Amino acid sequence: MTIFIIQTGEPLEIDNDNYRPMRAINLSKRLGSDKIKFLLLSSKFKHSTKTHRIIPKSKLNKSSLKTVLLNSPGYKSNISFGRIIDHTIMSMNLASFLFMNKIKPKLVFIGYPPIETSFVFCLYCKIKKIPYILDIKDLWPFIFIDHVPSPFKKLFSVALYPYIKMARFCAKNSNFITAPSVGYIKKIRKLFNLSDNKKILLFPLSSNLESSNCKAKDLSYIKSFLKEKNNLTISFAGSLMKSAYDFNVIEIAIKELVLKGYEFNFVIAGDGEIYKDLQKLFSKFKNVVFTGWLDQSKLNALYKVTDAIIAPYKNNTNYDSHIPNKVYDSLKAHKPLITSLRGDIDEIIKSYRIGFTYENQEPSSLTKIIKNLIVDKNLCSEISNNIKNNITRVLPKDEAYIEILNLYKSL
Repeated sequence: MTIFIIQTGEPLEIDNDNYRPMRAINLSKRLGSDKIKFLLLSSKFKHSTKTHRIIPKSKLNKSSLKTVLLNSPGYKSNISFGRIIDHTIMSMNLASFLFMNKIKPKLVFIGYPPIETSFVFCLYCKIKKIPYILDIKDLWPFIFIDHVPSPFKKLFSVALYPYIKMARFCAKNSNFITAPSVGYIKKIRKLFNLSDNKKILLFPLSSNLESSNCKAKDLSYIKSFLKEKNNLTISFAGSLMKSAYDFNVIEIAIKELVLKGYEFNFVIAGDGEIYKDLQKLFSKFKNVVFTGWLDQSKLNALYKVTDAIIAPYKNNTNYDSHIPNKVYDSLKAHKPLITSLRGDIDEIIKSYRIGFTYENQEPSSLTKIIKNLIVDKNLCSEISNNIKNNITRVLPKDEAYIEILNLYKSL
């Protein structure tokens, strides 16, 4: 019997040798040890690079994890009509595959969002009476309301009503739900209109802290970007999305520190819709460098030469109770985390002293953090030791894996 997994926005094992394992891969590997077969459904369009995957068929049919890539036209911006069209077409192709496919899954694990593919899969499971788990990683469609000016929020909420109905249908009919943090569980109950009896379990985004090894040539490559190798180095790595990150506060803090004569390196690694805008924003600073997209080995190399990792998230419904990947990057690398996040991660940082928080509306709070790290040469090392000593306590407990296995065995 087979478990179907659908996760459309994650790196896949078939992408390259330096991919980053996330929910789908981690789950399949853990359950795969129990001799369970999987079918992984994902998108042919790669969200992180905004390109279409070109993968040989032989690579899609590994013995334990057969992969099916669903066609869709792709999109250029994360918040756009192009993305809605992409997800709609992908959901239609998913429906065609499911109802024409002869293999009936025993259990389905549905990565949510996208809403469209999730709704199609949930509807299929309801019709075929197949149990499913809904893995909620982002609060679609509710988060889109945050991006609309106040006078139009109510009108926009009405326009989103069909998506809200689909979202709540998926949640209500699931056997149980998984979520990345305690704060997220509370928000899911409220936004998806769920009772206290609905089972929602913790399932961290990165259930294991994968190897941080890097190749010697990749370490040399990363070091070549640093202007002054002995200076404090702060780094950001990720998809450069307008909807997720606020780099303006960083620009203000760097400007103030540079004017006062403080020396440090600031590295921005990644690619995305605001890459060119950021290059223009930071063009006047010689200490700010852009590496472009990095594979896992080069990313590990970057974190080896990094003193602190920054996660400049915007404070909105989707992020203020989340524990995103940047947190796991910090823990894995044993490097202090500097972030604007509130909610769960703010409490963790204060409880275990693993980093610093600043206010997006107060650039001086970020300026003060960076200044302290420059002046106090031992501060990064002290926090690094705190992370090493508390890492098992800091990570959210994985409550979902055993429940998923038990549900599978009960069927």
